[in-house]
Amino acid sequence: MRLDLSDSCGGKGARNSLATPGVLCEHLPVIEFRDAAAGDALAVATVQVASWREAYRDQLPAEYLAELSVPDRDRFWAQVVTEPPPRTGIVLALRDETVVGFAAYGPATDTDDPALGQLFAIYLDPACWDTGIGRQLHAIVLDRLRAHGFTGAVLWMLDGNVRAARFYRLAGWDDPGRTMMERFGDVERALRQLSRDL
Repeated sequence: MRLDLSDSCGGKGARNSLATPGVLCEHLPVIEFRDAAAGDALAVATVQVASWREAYRDQLPAEYLAELSVPDRDRFWAQVVTEPPPRTGIVLALRDETVVGFAAYGPATDTDDPALGQLFAIYLDPACWDTGIGRQLHAIVLDRLRAHGFTGAVLWMLDGNVRAARFYRLAGWDDPGRTMMERFGDVERALRQLSRDL
């Protein structure tokens, strides 16, 4: 099964929807990180859709973002969680048992190189941006990739996403200059590949 960037969070005991925007991470206390399990898909989907609508509001058509479906994403992530392809996983970030972020990883999808992994997605509740949770999630996922035997990793990001580009640059990702086109509703946008050693 191919994991793609257009696909969000839940957890054992996690609520099925985000709390009041801007409140979850206002006074950051303890953040728990754990692997996703059965029942987490809806929370993952909720975080993803909320993050996409905020992060890409100036980059993707408003109609496309408005039509993003939590139930559709829920079905996708439920299959990933219950029938995970080999060497894949989803790590959740939770505050007070509420999922506020997630990251998905596994083997790179466009190569036969068994040593190359991929960061498929890393998304946070927008209220939790710029709190350090993303950096922690990122570090955990890199450790998981290494534990699965990967020695390098790639990711695809929406070209022109300044926030993401800055995050990944500071985290040690390089730009090899590879792009591809992806359709989002009725429009095409360029995706840019980044890579790094593990």
